[in-house]
Amino acid sequence: MPSLQQIEANRRNAQRSTGPRTAEGKAVSRYNAVDSGLYADREVVLPVEDPHALDLLTTEYFERFNPRTPEQRCLVDCLVSDEWLMRRFRRIEGELMTRSNKDVKGSQERFCLAGAYEQNGRALDRLQRRINGTRRSYLKTLESLNRLQTMEEEKAAAHEQAMREEVLAERAALAQTSQPAVEDAPLPAAIGFVSSQPREDLLMPSARLALRL
Repeated sequence: MPSLQQIEANRRNAQRSTGPRTAEGKAVSRYNAVDSGLYADREVVLPVEDPHALDLLTTEYFERFNPRTPEQRCLVDCLVSDEWLMRRFRRIEGELMTRSNKDVKGSQERFCLAGAYEQNGRALDRLQRRINGTRRSYLKTLESLNRLQTMEEEKAAAHEQAMREEVLAERAALAQTSQPAVEDAPLPAAIGFVSSQPREDLLMPSARLALRL
């Protein structure tokens, strides 16, 4: 059973655990994200996208939330995926508008954005619905992850408190059943007591005569 000092040390260490900080630790964290399934299909990153940007995004999220269970890792994966999709959707929006204005001359710039929106209105509306849905998914996942991690922290704190109380109870029980101190113990009966009066049968005859006189 751990002592109170060990429990307190574990609590302090847990509070200081904020994820990897060195380059080696961050590299390990990144590969943990790969193992969790985010890269199960390489088509997550399209040929026109930067895979290193997704690596960095994944590392940032895993260092931020430091998932400790499969459920937490899954939720962190979902956050990374949702943000990656929102970045992609914003790029699509920009490319739609840019494509419609690539041949615009100086004299046409006044109403070019309005014309581009009219030209891409249906595509932009459909794209905005995807953005809104992904944003809702992100916020819901973030709420679930925060709630799950809070529950895990409360469970760990309750377990730690229970261990602390168990140690204190065991110490109190040992203190109550311990033997009394030496100074409180009753004195043993005298052994080998010798009377101050000499026994006559042990004296020489002349000594016995002197006692009688």
